[in-house]
This record gives sequence, structure tokens and C-alpha cells, in this order.
Amino acid sequence: MSIEVYINPHVKKLSRYEVKEKSLQLAEAYKLDANENLVLDKNWIRGLVEEALERIDVRLYPPMYASKAVDAIASFLGLSKQNVIVDNGSDSIIDLIAKCFVGQGKALIVEPTFEMYRFYVEALGGVAESFYMNGDFTINVDKLLNRAREAKAIFIASPNNPTGTQHPRETVETIAENFKGLLVIDEAYSDFGDFSLKDMPLRYENVIVLKSFSKVAGLAGLRIGYAVINEEAYNFISRLQSPYSVNALAQEAVCLILERWSVIEKAIEEIKAERNRMLKELSSIKEVKPYDSKANFILFKVEDVEAMELVKKLALKGFYVRERDMKPLLENCIRVTIGPKRVNDLFLQSLKEILES
Repeated sequence: MSIEVYINPHVKKLSRYEVKEKSLQLAEAYKLDANENLVLDKNWIRGLVEEALERIDVRLYPPMYASKAVDAIASFLGLSKQNVIVDNGSDSIIDLIAKCFVGQGKALIVEPTFEMYRFYVEALGGVAESFYMNGDFTINVDKLLNRAREAKAIFIASPNNPTGTQHPRETVETIAENFKGLLVIDEAYSDFGDFSLKDMPLRYENVIVLKSFSKVAGLAGLRIGYAVINEEAYNFISRLQSPYSVNALAQEAVCLILERWSVIEKAIEEIKAERNRMLKELSSIKEVKPYDSKANFILFKVEDVEAMELVKKLALKGFYVRERDMKPLLENCIRVTIGPKRVNDLFLQSLKEILES
């Protein structure tokens, strides 16, 4: 008898999340496809992680429920420890939210966006329903609220991946005030934006804000993220957490990062300046239409060439970028991470050479 007969029916419908990983095979290659922070000095990060490693004993289990990181983050933000959940990347917190609030109910996802909201909802047998933004990547709030009447949760990324859109505070607050369910705001990229909504869970009992150390702090390889949450929601979500899900090294590294946040702030300002310069440079290329971004990447549409073909040609020149053409509203679109100035200049040069040829 095949083991398949024992598999939950909704699991059979799932597809494994797949992203083709790039191996840097060329002598000089640049990974600009995953929105990692490449502006932070690699040696500085390495030194910080080595210092964190010196402070821990890996023979011992890490602090339970990431309590060391929780203490540091809560102190840094001026919040109570019952307003912060830390886990193994914000992906894990999305999973906790889906288990706690959605279950086999319905969640509305503002699209096109990050794929993992849908993944975790459907993994539980829930219904993940798409609500597409307007063509200019704004949200029709009335239509959204109408569609969300039977939904248990709404997922909104702001700034959004892959569009780079940061939705106005007034828009998000209107949704929170009028939606009779949980509003999840993913702010993985908000440090590169104009503002943060991390205060909203303290004012709206139905709001959770997700944050990350992967994009802004150069810790993507250590997997640690957090949520700002009200105390009532904390009481229930924390019951679902695995006690040792966040390793000791990641927790110690976050403590050191927060102590040296001025270094991160400097990198943020450099990325924002480079992003704005890149937007102008891309706008000057006839075949390219960049979309305004409040993240550490830019989405752009290309004309007179297929996006996938351009991605392949850029890879041959050592630049790995992400083709987003398969998503609705993103026809012939490509996403590129903002790197250091020298890398950005080389990318622009290669892009122009390919388009001119």
C-alpha cells in the first residue's frame, strides 16, 4: 500500500516552494536576486558573528522562546516583552499566524506579493484568496473590504515585494478599522521606506506587524525575525511556538546588531540613495520602465525583449536578477536588488550593452 493513502488531502494539492539558487561560478558575479543587504561590509558582519559565537556555548540549548532576542528587541523599541514574538525568520511567524487565526478558514492576500502567505495558509487546508492591486499598485479599499467579509485574515506587505510599493498609512489604518478579522502587515522592507506601522498593534487589537533582520541587518543566513503584537494576541500565538526554534547564535547576533544600529542606519541611507539614483538611471533607458520603490530593490518592465531572455543574458555577464513575469500585473518585469555603487554601475552598464545589442 502506498503511503499516499495516509497523506492529508490538502497536502496533496500543495507544490513545494522552489527558487532556483544561483551559484556564483564566474570570477566576478553579483547576486542581486534575493534582496539581501550587500551594502553592509561582509567583514564587519563576519566579525560581529564571530563575537557572538564567542559569547555562547553551542553545547547548550538556546534561550527558550528566543527570550534573549525578545528582551533586546523590546528594549530597543521601547515595548513590553509581551508585544514581541521572535522566531526562526518571519516566515515561521506567518506559519504561527496561519495556525492560530486562519486554520481551515479563508485569508485574503493582497497581490502580487510574497508567496509564503499563500503557502502557509494552504498548508493547513485553508483558502488563500488573491486580491489584486490596481494597475498602479494602489489598493481599492472598498473592494478589498467587500471581498474580505468572510476572511479571517488579510495579508499586506508594505513595502511590497516585488513591487516596492509602500501603501499610505491612511490606507492601512482604514482597512484595520473596518475589517472584522486579523490584518497582518509585513514590514520586512520598511526600514528602506518613508515610515513604519509598528505602532499599529498597540492601537488596533486586530493588527500584527512582521519585521525582519534578513533584509536590513545582513542576517539572512541566520534566520531570525519578529512580530510586534498586542498582548492578547501574544497570549495565544505564543502557545504555538516551539521553545527552541531560534538558535543561540542568531539571538546573540541580534543583540550585537541592535547595540551597533548606527552602522545599519548608515547602510540604510546608502541603499536609499543608491535606489533613488538607480531609479533615475533606469528611467533614462528607452526600453526600461522602473516602478517607484520604497524597498532595497527595484522592479522594472522591459520592452522589445523578453524578461526571461534578458535575465539569462545578464547572468552570462555575472548579474543574477529575479524574473517576475509569471505574476499577474507584472508582465515582462524583472526585480533587481540594490547593491553597492560600484556593483550598481556595472549592472547598469551591462544592462545597457545588452539592450543596445
